[in-house]
Amino acid sequence: MPHANSNTRNTTSNELPPCSRALSCQAANKNRPAVNPDGAVTQLLQDKLKLIEARMVELGELRHQLQQRLGQRCPLNP
Repeated sequence: MPHANSNTRNTTSNELPPCSRALSCQAANKNRPAVNPDGAVTQLLQDKLKLIEARMVELGELRHQLQQRLGQRCPLNP
């Protein structure tokens, strides 16, 4: 049975110490344009609002179809 030595450790790029990961991230992000968090949140909320409004239109159409079916002799037939 091999003896595990606690003093030796295999380190991969995914196992960098926290300080090395932070420096690596800072170096990688240096060339990226700064992101405006307020603008990003605003855009996210605007996109979400568009989705909600589209869904409300779909639900309104479904409601109208169901109301028409309820007025029929047999509501199961479209």
